[in-house]
Amino acid sequence: EVIDASKPFVIVLNSKMPSSNEALQIKKDLEEKYNVPVINLDVDRMSKEDGALILKEALYEYPISSINICLPKWVNELDNSHYIKKSIKDSVIFAFEEVTKVKDVNKILDSFKDNEFIEQVKITSVDTGSGMITLKISILPSLYEKVIEELCGCKTANKSELIKVLTEFTK
Repeated sequence: EVIDASKPFVIVLNSKMPSSNEALQIKKDLEEKYNVPVINLDVDRMSKEDGALILKEALYEYPISSINICLPKWVNELDNSHYIKKSIKDSVIFAFEEVTKVKDVNKILDSFKDNEFIEQVKITSVDTGSGMITLKISILPSLYEKVIEELCGCKTANKSELIKVLTEFTK
């Protein structure tokens, strides 16, 4: 019923001998069958830490509901059709097609490795209660100058030349 209702859950396998080969085999079989965490416990001897573990594992089963992306401010100012912004957006969409549960959020970092514009991606927060994930995406530093050159229509060798061009452009 829980699977049909699409509700997150974990399985607690109550056993007097949770570390026995038989209990471990049942755990493995249940994890494969239901694709959820199975926690072997002797419930009669359960500790606060065991309870916390069950709750943590259950929270990690919740779906990712939203993604907050933090980009450098200059990238946010680019038009949505700009090739850099579009490429980043495509990488985000691809990453979250592959990852749907909070427990899998670390796997998304691999999805960004092939993007030629991204220097680094960090997961800055995971709100297990709401399913909100926040990512900070760093762009290759050389792209800033490249984009300015593209927007200005001229090539600059260094920052002083760029200031000179911008000063002339504003006159």
